[in-house]
Amino acid sequence: MTNQKKERRTSYNRFGFKVAILSQTFMESVQNTFNNTIGSSFGLKKNTRCIAPIVDGQVDEAMKKVENLKKFIKGSQENIKRIINSMEATIEAERSLTALYNEESVKEDKDVDLRIRYLKIGDSFNRDNKELSKYIIPLKNYEDWLNTFLTKAIGDTEDTINLCNQVRIE
Repeated sequence: MTNQKKERRTSYNRFGFKVAILSQTFMESVQNTFNNTIGSSFGLKKNTRCIAPIVDGQVDEAMKKVENLKKFIKGSQENIKRIINSMEATIEAERSLTALYNEESVKEDKDVDLRIRYLKIGDSFNRDNKELSKYIIPLKNYEDWLNTFLTKAIGDTEDTINLCNQVRIE
């Protein structure tokens, strides 16, 4: 019973869309007829395009949603790039600090306690470095995925909406 309701609702939506297209086509033909016959005799400005508000609203709404999604994905992609760059800078700084503290621990001969502290600090930076390095590759993969989504999926969606709009107008 549930499947029949879904099928009816889907067919109703398709029917509504077809009626909206038919209505728009009818309105355009009436508008063109008016402009070509009566409107030209009164010197009225020609308007060759008249779009039904329901269908045009659907297209505008779809384009706005796609545009908002595009902005969100671009923002996410830029933020991920910043995060990756910051993590790479942090990793490089931790490598430098690890090397510095290890060199200082080797140079320190007199104070064994200070030497052990230098080694522990160097090891701590090294562990942090390794921990951050684990996340770089997944973040780069995520950035690539966002780029692919932005260039292909969003572009294809915009093209599909524009194509449907062109077919609807014709």
